[in-house]
Amino acid sequence: MKTTPVRLIALLVLSIACLEAATAQNGWRIVDQGGEITFISKGRLKQAWGEDALIMDGVKNRILFLSTEKKAFASGTPDQYCALMKEMQDELIAKLPPDQREAVTARKGQKEGGTQPTVVVKYQGAGQKVSGLATDKYAVMVDGKLYEEVWLATDADFLKHFKPLVGIFRSFSECVGSMAMRDEVESAKEYLDLYEKGIEVKARRAGAGGEEDSDQEAQVERVTVSDAEFVVPPGYSSMELREFVRSQMGGAEQEP
Repeated sequence: MKTTPVRLIALLVLSIACLEAATAQNGWRIVDQGGEITFISKGRLKQAWGEDALIMDGVKNRILFLSTEKKAFASGTPDQYCALMKEMQDELIAKLPPDQREAVTARKGQKEGGTQPTVVVKYQGAGQKVSGLATDKYAVMVDGKLYEEVWLATDADFLKHFKPLVGIFRSFSECVGSMAMRDEVESAKEYLDLYEKGIEVKARRAGAGGEEDSDQEAQVERVTVSDAEFVVPPGYSSMELREFVRSQMGGAEQEP
């Protein structure tokens, strides 16, 4: 068939339209089994729950908290947030009755100074597709026993948007682990190195003490994400990070 000028123009318009559609999908949406939605785009992440939202900017190494109810925001670095949380935890421990304070302090001391588990991560080969995405499967072994199986998405575009966030994820995990608030396994270097290999889209935690294994699988979709998702909405007032976190905790005086 002879290619006429009109046909060439039509083909050009179609090509541009396809390119614009691909360019418009500049991010990813992840929905976990609980229905919580996470957006990832250009090294930024946003999670919202209730009246609150958390935004991470891996490029700028900043975190941003938003409160729709208070129409307020606060920002800082992961290290600033970690130092604040440790300070507040110490304050809560100090306010406990003496017997409870000693028990909590002893428990923290045992976790901090005790023998750490031996964590080994083994590559299991290509895993099943999740939301149409290819995955690599890993087995996390703790002291020689299966602790968890993890499926990591390896889509190049997905990783491009996620990679700048790895440093913040590491900082948070190490911080939480140092406060003895998380299983030592998830703050071990071998476990944290999984962030460098892909994005977790499915996990199966081995049951303990006769319990059934627990599965978590996310729904992942490439979408258009507006830059407005990652900035402070108009009309919001600024708060100090310390003040904001305390207000969100509502002054709760609970055991750490």
